[in-house]
Amino acid sequence: MTAKKIKEATFELVAKKGYEGTTLAEVARLVGIKKPSIYAHFPSKEEIFITVLQEEVNNFCDHIDHIEIDIQNKPIEKIFMEILKKGMDYFYQNLIRKGFWRNVLFCACCMLKDRINISTIPLKEKIYYKLFHMIKEKIENGEIEEQSPDALIYSFECVMHGNFTMLLYDKFDYKKLEKSCQIYWSDLSKE
Repeated sequence: MTAKKIKEATFELVAKKGYEGTTLAEVARLVGIKKPSIYAHFPSKEEIFITVLQEEVNNFCDHIDHIEIDIQNKPIEKIFMEILKKGMDYFYQNLIRKGFWRNVLFCACCMLKDRINISTIPLKEKIYYKLFHMIKEKIENGEIEEQSPDALIYSFECVMHGNFTMLLYDKFDYKKLEKSCQIYWSDLSKE
């Protein structure tokens, strides 16, 4: 139970202050334990952070699986919008989660960059493979013009990352998301 509270406190503090601004003393205070007690559960601040990050990556991977179920049998022009909208909802509806990811993805702590990248590989791979199979299927059934799935995924990721960055910096707007999807789709649609 204490380990869970330590992770929850770390998640909240990293969301508000970033990794470097979070101290184990603050974590202990939020949990209601003394700082040395943390070491009975985790060897270091870095390990708590990486554990929390990996759990959040797993949660978002689960969310992606639910998105895939929701978009089955929808027309292609709706699929891209739904993927982006439901992906953005995951962060938009939870300010702590949004702050956590903002501070993770734009973490200035050089010593953690490699561990962050390694920890997010499952998420990146899940997104890539889900998009690859969906796009390949849509090319095969004639909904999308024949072209490289990798190029389509890259362009979609650019739209996704742009909207995600806007979300993290409080400049996100669902109407702009819809417009970017319309522009993206108009370039893909088979005429």
